[in-house]
Amino acid sequence: MSLPSPQDFVRLSRDRNALLKAALGLIIISLGIALLVSKLGVGTGTALGAPRPESATELISLIRFGEWLSAEPAGGNCFDLAKDPGESIFAKEIEALLEDFATDPVSPVLRIWWSGLVSKDYDAAIAKLSDLPGDVRHRRECRGDLYFLSGRGSDALADYRAEAMAFPSASYASRSAVALARFEEDRPAMDELLADAAVREAIDPASLAAAQAWIGDYGGMVFSILRFERDLLLSPHTMIALFTAAIWFFILLSFRSGWKPFSVRAVAAFFLGVASAAVTLYAMVVQEEILGFETGPEAPALDQFL
Repeated sequence: MSLPSPQDFVRLSRDRNALLKAALGLIIISLGIALLVSKLGVGTGTALGAPRPESATELISLIRFGEWLSAEPAGGNCFDLAKDPGESIFAKEIEALLEDFATDPVSPVLRIWWSGLVSKDYDAAIAKLSDLPGDVRHRRECRGDLYFLSGRGSDALADYRAEAMAFPSASYASRSAVALARFEEDRPAMDELLADAAVREAIDPASLAAAQAWIGDYGGMVFSILRFERDLLLSPHTMIALFTAAIWFFILLSFRSGWKPFSVRAVAAFFLGVASAAVTLYAMVVQEEILGFETGPEAPALDQFL
C-alpha cells in the first residue's frame, strides 16, 4: 500500500472526521503505552512491593532517602537526606533486614549509622564509626551524613571528599562533597573535586556547569552544557515534541511550492536554534553564578530581561 501523497495530507488535515479519527487513534496508542509501562513497573522503584534486597548495601538508599533505589543512585546528595528515618513506613523492615545481613562486611557500618539516624545521638554514632577500620566502604560517607545532620558541615565535607577520592564509584559522596563545598564556599575543595573525572561524571550536567562557573572553569562549562543539551535532546519528552514538530513540518511544507531548498534552510535553522540555546544557557549560568544575577517573578521587568 502506497503512502498518502502531499495533496492527500493537505486534504486530510482539513477533514474533520479524519482529524477526529487521528486524535482517537493517538489516545488509544497512548493509553496502551501507559498500560504497558505500568505493567513493566518502569519507575523509581519506590513501590512497596520492591524485591527483597540481596545484600546490606541495597538498604543504603532506603535508609538515606526513604526510597528503594540502588546503593549509588543517579541523583541525590546530603541535602536530600530523609527526615526522621525511624518514622518511615520501612523502619521495621530495615531493622529486620539489618539483622538478616549481620554477617555482611558493610553491616557494622550500616547498623551504627542507622542507630545514629534513629536516636539522633549523632556524636555517639560518629565515635563508633571512627573506631572502625578506615578503608571500609561507606564508613566515611555514613559518618559524613551524621556530621552533616549534626551541623558540622566542614567535617562532613572532609569525609565525603575522602570517600570520593578513595572510591571512584562513590557517586553519592561525590555529589555531597560538591554540594557542601559550594555551601561552605570552599573553592580549593571544589577545585580538587572537579579535577577528578569520576566526580564530574557523578554530577548532572546542569549542576556541574554551575559549580564550574563558580570556580571560573569556563572551558569545562562548555562541555557540561553540551552534555546537558545532549541529554535534553535524547529525553523521551523531547522525542515526543520532535515527532509532533516533524508532523506539522511536513504538513506545512506541503503547502509550499519549491519545498526542497526551503526544507534545507528550515532544518539548518532548527540546528542553529539548538546551538543558540546552548550559548544562551552558557550566558545564563555565567550571569547567575559569576555576576550574581538573581531574579524572580517579583523582580522588575528590566532585571528579568537582563
